[in-house]
Amino acid sequence: MSPRELVRLARENGLAGIAITDHDTTAALEEARAEGGRRGIEVIPGIEINTDEGEGEFHFLGYLIDPGGPSLQAALKRAREQRLVRARAILARLREAGIGAEEERVLAAANGAPICRPHIAAALVEAGHASTLGEAFQRYLGRRTPFYVPRTGLTVREAIAAIRGAGGVPILSHPRSLAAGTVLALVPLGLLGVEVNHPDHSPEAAARWRDLARREGLAATGGSDYHGAKSIHPEQRLGSVLAPPGALDGLRRAQERALTGA
Repeated sequence: MSPRELVRLARENGLAGIAITDHDTTAALEEARAEGGRRGIEVIPGIEINTDEGEGEFHFLGYLIDPGGPSLQAALKRAREQRLVRARAILARLREAGIGAEEERVLAAANGAPICRPHIAAALVEAGHASTLGEAFQRYLGRRTPFYVPRTGLTVREAIAAIRGAGGVPILSHPRSLAAGTVLALVPLGLLGVEVNHPDHSPEAAARWRDLARREGLAATGGSDYHGAKSIHPEQRLGSVLAPPGALDGLRRAQERALTGA
């Protein structure tokens, strides 16, 4: 969706505000915030950065960022470049197995956005190698398939530093069943919060992460992780999962502590 369309949908769904956290780009924020002003929707500037480190995969949300921060933009440029390198490596592995998906079709699916695996999935569906995006991921793009290529973009430390360098609040996205110790080990690196409410979290998991955030003084956030009606998870409707009460105030307090060194 265009940023303008997304804000309009938020209004139609009765939301008071949304955070836009595109992967590796802040290009949507100016248009979205302008439309938010017209529609009475608060648009929180954000980013999402994915990392692979060892056997682990961590996604970081950055809230309340300065989109124009030069260190953030330099990091995102590097991440986008590495995404294209990774996509080409995946396509090469697919071609070696006789599974054709043209790079031009992947770029067309991305339509100027950073290249992600869903764009490769769309090209595979278009080429007839899968009937749905989900099937394309299951057969060709998942971590356990022979075509999977790990990310070589930003490290965990670099992703957190990029968000902090732009005045933002780094949050670990959808920790699911991670061990509490694994999450707390990220705090000395600059992590300031954890996503509590998420479509992948059971009520028990949400309660577990909510308790940890409260106990450790971390910001607690949440959201629907909406990627569009034609995404790999179309059931994740915008606003179907909300942030916990007081989440935005908690983010602002975390930002103030970080900026003042308190």
